[in-house]
Amino acid sequence: MVTNRFNISTKFENGDIPSQSDFVEIFNSFVHKDEDKADFQMVEAGIDNERYVTPALLNAGLKNIGIITGNCYMPHKETFESTFSGTTLPLKKKPIQYSVKVFKNGQLLQEGPDYTVNYNTAIITFSDEITNRNIEIDYWYKNFSSNPGNGGEVMDFTSFLHTTGNETKKGILTFNNTTPTSTSGIILTNSGVGSTATALDISVSGTGKGISLQNSSTGTGVKVSNTGTGVGTYLNSSAGATGDILQIAKSNIVKTKIDSEGIVTAPKYVTTGGASTQFVKGDGALDSTEYAINSTVIHTTGNETKDGALLLTHRESPQDVLTITKNNSANCLKLVQTSNSNATTATWDTSTPNANRKAISIQKQEQENAFITHEGDVTANSFTTQNSKAILSDGLLTLIGSEPPKAIPGQAKLYAKTDDTTDLYVMGSDGIEKKIGGTTDITGNSYLPHKENFESSFTGDTLSLKKLPIEYSVKVYKNGQLLHEGQDYTVNYNNGIIKFSDKVTDRNIEIDYWYKSLISNPNNSGRSINTNEPSQITITTAVNITTDTLNTNGKKQIGKNVIIDNGTSTINVIVNGGTDFYASYLKHGIGTITFVQGVGRTLVITNRTAILNGTVGSTATISSIGTTDYLKISNL
Repeated sequence: MVTNRFNISTKFENGDIPSQSDFVEIFNSFVHKDEDKADFQMVEAGIDNERYVTPALLNAGLKNIGIITGNCYMPHKETFESTFSGTTLPLKKKPIQYSVKVFKNGQLLQEGPDYTVNYNTAIITFSDEITNRNIEIDYWYKNFSSNPGNGGEVMDFTSFLHTTGNETKKGILTFNNTTPTSTSGIILTNSGVGSTATALDISVSGTGKGISLQNSSTGTGVKVSNTGTGVGTYLNSSAGATGDILQIAKSNIVKTKIDSEGIVTAPKYVTTGGASTQFVKGDGALDSTEYAINSTVIHTTGNETKDGALLLTHRESPQDVLTITKNNSANCLKLVQTSNSNATTATWDTSTPNANRKAISIQKQEQENAFITHEGDVTANSFTTQNSKAILSDGLLTLIGSEPPKAIPGQAKLYAKTDDTTDLYVMGSDGIEKKIGGTTDITGNSYLPHKENFESSFTGDTLSLKKLPIEYSVKVYKNGQLLHEGQDYTVNYNNGIIKFSDKVTDRNIEIDYWYKSLISNPNNSGRSINTNEPSQITITTAVNITTDTLNTNGKKQIGKNVIIDNGTSTINVIVNGGTDFYASYLKHGIGTITFVQGVGRTLVITNRTAILNGTVGSTATISSIGTTDYLKISNL
């Protein structure tokens, strides 16, 4: 309740005892110095008649409506959507000091701790970099429009050109000289003191031009008269400038230019009094000397490209005719034959008969490791091919008896077990020995894949396998991660015991390996194994296949190690699986292989990827139970 002063005074007459409600009535009838002060938002709303306005607030309000000094302070809001990232924001208008409020995702930031404002350049700098946030900025600016309430274009008095004083202007300035007499459109007089004083100084900070001169008449576009000791025309480029300092164009096509480093580019340079048989030296002098043509000589340094025959004769000196020394990764010698004829890329010839003379000698650290004589005899430490097959025409292949080699992913090794026999064997990348030609060994031996799982409760440093594994065929996974034999564990192939380098505690262990079955009808999962079926097949393809795709010999993938040679092609393998389906896959190409779930099947990815994208030798296994196919990828 609010009451007037007379009613209040009657409650404090001599002998009266004011009550609590009397005191409440008194305090509610007067304005509190701090609590009842109005702010600018209350003035803008104009609905509160209980607050008081200070002279400072009144001054701001009067300025807002243009009554004081003709200035108009206008509110403005700028929104930068959630795509904003960075540390600085330029405002469209110059804000009134201390009027800026910045909101990040609706949260009000604090000027000083969270950001700073340069009120002269209208640039906000954040303390930390902002990434993909919604920014809203509210502020007041001074509007010089004749109608301060219309929110129109600001009238910037700095855009006027004055006759005296230093000026800084923005925008386009056009002078049109229509005087018929011979007068200048602009006259600049430099009466300054010192060598750095200039009549016209133009700085370009953008990608545009400082001065654009167009002359459509017979007059002079630019005339510079220098009657003193200063510089008539001085073009300066800052240290960080990358644009050209001068361009001369015709019909808006640049003909000549000088870049920021002083390099002149022009279609022709003509010297007064010069002839076509002379050239200009660095000091400006004309030289008529005939020098060697660069393309007809061989230099001691630098890259060379020559057209024509090159004949090197070396009849007297005992030194090598040509020696090429390299200390980087490039080839010492590279011969390229681009002709479509049957010409030989390289020919090593001798004009005199000598059966012992070597045409090519291969050395490493000055030790000869291989050579080819002019009779065509090849002597080397070994013969290796990276192709899928090697063709030997009219030649002999001799292998010395040796022990079966160790299997290496992506490689198959050819060897003989004993001397003086024609029996050859291949050790596949799966660790399985295969005999080539001759009589097939059908003693009942069969190599079968096998898998053993030890659930997450396993703890210890040794594991005993149920079957004796084939040497180098063991693969151990700890929580789905492939371990490395020799580093993480060792295998005793005589007793089937695996020993870990470090003790395993509460982990899931899975072990895949091959074993030799000695029974006439080996049964790994309730089905017979056809002894005529190979244990490994190769499928060469550049298109998508399924787990039902046969190789070129009509062999199925089930129960085999399948080598997929897809070259550089990216292919999919659709997993159709089947009851008790099992197969392992070895990547022989460099293209990516992706395993895709088949219709009516459930593909379970046991180690978080279905993409075989490692190097050559990377492997995958598929094991099926009912309509569920379990996939494991091991990318190298």
